[in-house]
Formats: sequence, structure tokens, C-alpha cells
Amino acid sequence: MSSLPKWLQKIKDQAEGVPKGPWHVEKTPKFRHPYDLTYQGGYYILHSARDKHIASSLGLDDEQEKRNFDFIVGACNSVPKLIELVEEMARALEGTEIPLRLASDALYKTDKHDLFRETAQAQFQVQTVLRKYQGEDEDG
Repeated sequence: MSSLPKWLQKIKDQAEGVPKGPWHVEKTPKFRHPYDLTYQGGYYILHSARDKHIASSLGLDDEQEKRNFDFIVGACNSVPKLIELVEEMARALEGTEIPLRLASDALYKTDKHDLFRETAQAQFQVQTVLRKYQGEDEDG
């Protein structure tokens, strides 16, 4: 595998363009809004290593906003690991293509038709997944 498919390289470039995690969510302290006398709250997304402020939702102190921020933080912490895993899995699948084809061809010439069908099906599944990985299958 020489280079990443464009779609995965774009994600990798985006992930490399932000501070590496871990990130976390904290509730903001209540504060007095200057135009409204009620107390407001919200959430911060912070970079854990430096406590660097990444984003906030001041005045949106509700469960949906908390779930949104938890998802964003989870994605930022997980995407780099997922990119590495997808790359490893693609390399492993690419390494099975030729052995599967050779096994399938050899089994075709024998009376082991059930095993031939299973091997041919595995070969087809590997090719399908690799097409999706390479961006050739837009449905995937």
C-alpha cells in the first residue's frame, strides 16, 4: 500500500491540524449574562495536557449540549487511533488477496466445492472492503 486514499488522507490531515488529545469537557461556572439577569451556564472543551480552551457553549446548559460536546471530544480523542487501525486493517486485507486467490483456484480443481465457495466468498469480501477503503465504492 503506497499511499492513503484521498478520503482518509483528508481526515488524517485534519486530525494532525489540531492539538493531540486527550481532550475533555467541563461545565462552565454560572455567570451573570450582561443583557439578562438570569444566571447562565454551559460547557467548555479543554485540551487536557495544557487546559487550553478549545470551544465553549456559554448559555446552553442542557443535556443535548453536553451530549454534543461529549461526542466532539470522543471523536477528537478517537479519530487518530481509528486512522491507524484502518491503515493496519487495509494492509492486512491486501496481504490476503493473492493467497486467497491462489487457494480458491487450487480448491476449484478439487472436489472440495464447499471450501472453494467459502474461499471465493472471502476473496470477494476482501475485494469489496478494499474498494470501499480505496474510495472506489461510493456507497460504502
